[in-house]
Amino acid sequence: MHALQKHRKGRQKRSWSFSDLGARTLTSAQQNRILTKVKPFAGQKFDASVVPGDAEAAVFPVVVEQALLAAGWSQIDWNGGDIVLTRQGRPVAGMGAPQNVIIAIPPDKLSEFGAAAVALAHLLQH
Repeated sequence: MHALQKHRKGRQKRSWSFSDLGARTLTSAQQNRILTKVKPFAGQKFDASVVPGDAEAAVFPVVVEQALLAAGWSQIDWNGGDIVLTRQGRPVAGMGAPQNVIIAIPPDKLSEFGAAAVALAHLLQH
């Protein structure tokens, strides 16, 4: 069972954290499911972060990125800090230490991005 942890609201970002995902990959069917479910949010902007030194964790965000891009989402350069990974032909990704998937939204953007984040969070936990 995937662990879904809702973090405190208020001044902090609203985020969903998933652990125990097992092998961090998505089958073609799972990617297509994400594409179908998040396509209504086409045009949604997103950024990504990877875990340095963990090859498996570096691959998973790319798989999720591909599904979101296919659904018409727009990837932007990482804006969550100054420790970044420059990738050829791809937006700049952040580098962080989480060993799970985190979907985070600044509090002032919750009304704008909340529905898309909830849809993606639901897909990744099931």
